[in-house]
Amino acid sequence: MKFSATKEKILEGLQQVQNVVSTRTTLPILSNVLLQAKEGTVNLTTTDLDVGVRGGFEATVDKAGATTLPARRLFTIIRELPSSEISVEVDGKNAASIRSGQSFFKILGLPEEEFPPLPKFENSKVKTGHWINVRSEKEKTAAPHRTGLILFDAERGGFDTEQEMVDLGMEDGLVEHSGQSYEYDGLSARGLSAFKKKLAEDEERWQELYTLISDNTRVLVEDE
Repeated sequence: MKFSATKEKILEGLQQVQNVVSTRTTLPILSNVLLQAKEGTVNLTTTDLDVGVRGGFEATVDKAGATTLPARRLFTIIRELPSSEISVEVDGKNAASIRSGQSFFKILGLPEEEFPPLPKFENSKVKTGHWINVRSEKEKTAAPHRTGLILFDAERGGFDTEQEMVDLGMEDGLVEHSGQSYEYDGLSARGLSAFKKKLAEDEERWQELYTLISDNTRVLVEDE
């Protein structure tokens, strides 16, 4: 598989799908994003076995193919590359060579065949629009029992995970909120948007907070 695209397009595609990816999982494949390159497009897929998200971006595809690569590692590499045009080539052992100007990175992936199929939601209505509400329900065996809303951006194709994390983090006393100020474990900002941006960029704190508030939580499609 070989393709090239601008830095902006690749980052936009990865941002659409990376929020359901967990770095702490007993199945390494769940930390990966599935890349499928063909006919001018690279399709992206991620899943945590309960939720699946698809996205993609336009690219010049020199050789069609598919592989899976560590999602957050790939995002970090692409974000730090200095040049706009990026080339990605994957060999038969699922090793990806990423080039941009004088920069070069190599990361190892897993075969496409190991990636689980997306979950199917039977008897659920398909909704269209900018935002879709998805109900988050605490497992009945765990206390306290609670429900919340996870926002799904239908136009961009992604979950507003940071918003949900901030809301539930405040509910659990993990995120401090005073006026316009938000703080978690030394990470602080004035204004919700600025705090969500800082949280999204701090992978270690993001994962820590995500783990603390997502234990025993499941996501259900709300069928009206």
